Amino acid sequence: MPGADTDASNYLRKDQGIVTSNPNETKPSQEDLAIEVAALRAQVAELETGATLGLNWRDIPEDVERLLADQVPVFTHLKSLDVKGARPSDGAHVLIEGDNLHALYTLQATHKGRVDIIYIDPPYNTGKEFIYNDDLIDRESKWRHSAWLSFMDKRLRLANDLLSENGLILVSIDDNECSRLRLLMDSIFGEDSWVSTLVWRSDGNLDNQAQIKINHEYIHVFARDKDAFQAAGLIDPNVDEGSKLHNDEIRNSVVKNGPKNPVSSVTLPVGFPATFDAGTIKARTDAWPHYSSDVVVKGGKLVKEVVASSGWANARLLRTFIENDLTPVTDTKGQETVFELTHTGAIENVKRRSEAQSHVLSVLFNMGTTETAGNKLKTMGLTFPYPKPVKLVEYLLSICPKQDALVLDFFAGSGTTMEAVAALNAKDGGSRQCILVTNNENGICRAVTQPRCKAVLTGKWSGGSQDPLPGSLRFYATSFMKRHKNPDRMRVDVAAHTVELVAVRELAADVKQVSDDLSMVFGAGRSVAVVPSIDADHEELHAQAEREVRHGDQRLAYLFTWSNQGIEPEVAELWPGWSVQPLPAEMMAELRNLAPNRTLFDDGELAS
Repeated sequence: MPGADTDASNYLRKDQGIVTSNPNETKPSQEDLAIEVAALRAQVAELETGATLGLNWRDIPEDVERLLADQVPVFTHLKSLDVKGARPSDGAHVLIEGDNLHALYTLQATHKGRVDIIYIDPPYNTGKEFIYNDDLIDRESKWRHSAWLSFMDKRLRLANDLLSENGLILVSIDDNECSRLRLLMDSIFGEDSWVSTLVWRSDGNLDNQAQIKINHEYIHVFARDKDAFQAAGLIDPNVDEGSKLHNDEIRNSVVKNGPKNPVSSVTLPVGFPATFDAGTIKARTDAWPHYSSDVVVKGGKLVKEVVASSGWANARLLRTFIENDLTPVTDTKGQETVFELTHTGAIENVKRRSEAQSHVLSVLFNMGTTETAGNKLKTMGLTFPYPKPVKLVEYLLSICPKQDALVLDFFAGSGTTMEAVAALNAKDGGSRQCILVTNNENGICRAVTQPRCKAVLTGKWSGGSQDPLPGSLRFYATSFMKRHKNPDRMRVDVAAHTVELVAVRELAADVKQVSDDLSMVFGAGRSVAVVPSIDADHEELHAQAEREVRHGDQRLAYLFTWSNQGIEPEVAELWPGWSVQPLPAEMMAELRNLAPNRTLFDDGELAS
């Protein structure tokens, strides 16, 4: 009678590289069985030592992902849908129409490592609005959560590569997927990169029959490098100017007695600062801290040395302050700190709030509602379900301290993010730019997103008007070119699309075709020459480009090359005064290498 190990070998699969035994066949030798059992035990050991904490879900391929097996997404400019704002600048916001997975692939070629802050408001998977492979994923769908996680995982991994070293990503979500999204983001961005999960009190329509009425949502916040991130100078608008958070200084006693704070002595030197101008505190042992002699203060300072004994909350920093000749010291949070004696004999540490110090609270309220945001859209003749209020998104984007930040929203919806970016620029004179991505499902991109951008940048719409916000908009649609195995063929095809790719990369407000071999792209403070031609007269093209340069602009040239090693030195020499970049080598590398690992459907279906 065969033993358990022999029976177990019957379950090993041929596609694992192991021969399966069959009762109708000649029994394998003991040596063969030993090999099979050893392989089975190795597999079990691998499973047992694998990750035990985190998410497991069925990866369900997408139709849009399958397309990438033999097609490369690129961008096509649709000039008729551009918006020239009433207050234009030399850089433009970008609106991309197309599936965001395709756009994120192509943005790897133009903006990898360059995005300062990403804000997205993805589908919440409530069972009403999430479409996957043209099917509505409702609450009865067998693979409801797996479909959503597959969808988000691909996009967030691409988003992570787009973030700059100091970049930040904020993702709105509700209770349906909040916990799973947090675990997914932990796995992609790193658990140590989690900054906070903000709670937004949405104050929505509570006229319903639910026993517990939900009036909040969440925003998961992750940093590319948490140590490098600083939300400089931002204060929650609900913080009262008289509150502790808003004070220029925060005071706390360092006298703290207890089992964890044994009594020790600190010598306060002559000149130690006091909060009162003059007075004497008698030597004492009946109150903490104990003083070995009278404490005498004149002119706001100690006039003679005194020994103070107590348990201390921060004795090391206090002693450092004394050793540094009573000059301000920096605590572990980077706050400037001094110590002062009070009239009661207490010793306080005083943390001075710098202009760069932020007070972002984790609970957000009084920042508008989806109802008020929807009503504002209706005044523009637009309809969109549950739009985020501009005030909320404006505040979230303000967490990034850069006034020239690049913002990305690849679930652009009605275009709230662009309006928030433009509103911030109007307030502080900043030059932030944003990239919006949305598909045109139900006509949303051309019927809602673009018209809203046009309304706020021109200040005019049917039946109303307002002061225009600064900026302009360039409109692109994703299109496709065939993916070739031959790298030279790919290089030529990519080169044909590089003017528009460079224009997106530079967030250009204007593009001018100078000749068949030269286009000029004008971005914020840069005049960019693009030469996609294989056989180009670079000496002549350089002369043409020089005539087109705007006064004071930096000069940058993207030049076609067959090489993967950069521009040939003899070509670079023909562009004196210009910074030259290889075209399309870098872009082609990203576009060619980002084909999905798996693009064919498995044998499963999205089951309802």
